[in-house]
Amino acid sequence: MNNCVEAAALTGGLLAVRDSKRTDGPAVLFTGPAWDGFLASVREDARA
Repeated sequence: MNNCVEAAALTGGLLAVRDSKRTDGPAVLFTGPAWDGFLASVREDARA
């Protein structure tokens, strides 16, 4: 599988996530609490 993402901490407390194969493509921006919620959701789904 070729599923890779990159994450970068930005100023202002944001986190940018993008497809590492499309460096010129869009990024999804998360606040710290939103990122924590996203990870909790992914972890919960992985246990199901």
